[in-house]
Amino acid sequence: MGKKKQAPTRHSSRGKRGKSFDKAPRPVVILAVEGATEREYLKALNQWRYRGAFAFDFCRNRDKSSLKNLIVSIKRKADDVGRDGAAGAWIVCDVDDNAPHIHDLENWLAGVSGYLRAVALSNPCIEAWFVYHCADVCSSRTASAVVEELLSKWERGAYEKAM
Repeated sequence: MGKKKQAPTRHSSRGKRGKSFDKAPRPVVILAVEGATEREYLKALNQWRYRGAFAFDFCRNRDKSSLKNLIVSIKRKADDVGRDGAAGAWIVCDVDDNAPHIHDLENWLAGVSGYLRAVALSNPCIEAWFVYHCADVCSSRTASAVVEELLSKWERGAYEKAM
C-alpha cells in the first residue's frame, strides 16, 4: 500500500483575516415621533441626505400620540439605552394641540443628560415639510389646507400618509 496524502492545511496568517477593522460605529439617535409619516420621513432623510450616517432607535408609541406621551416614551427609551448609549434624543411633533404640554417639554429639554436633547416642531403638520420641498412659498394655515396643496404639487399622483 502506498502512503496516504495529507489534506493541505491553510495558513492562518493569510491577509487580514481574524483582524478587526477600526470602523467607527454609527451614532445612535433616539427619536420619539407622532406618527408613521414622521417616522418614514426621517428614515428617508437619513438614507438619502445623510447616507445612513445615523442609527435611529424609535420609541414605541401609537400613531397620533400627544406630546406628553412622546416625552414619557423618550424618557423610558433613554433609560433603556443607557447614559452612554445614545448620541442624541429628538422629539418630532406637530404644534397643534400640544400647547398644554409645553411646560413638560421645557423641563425635559432643561434636564441633565450625557446626550443632546432637541425638538423639531412642525406647523401645522409634517406634510408642510413636503410642500416646502415642492414650492417656493407655503401659505397653508391648517393641516387640511397643507394636504390639498401637497396633492396639487405631488408629481407621482395622489399623496397618502406614510407612503
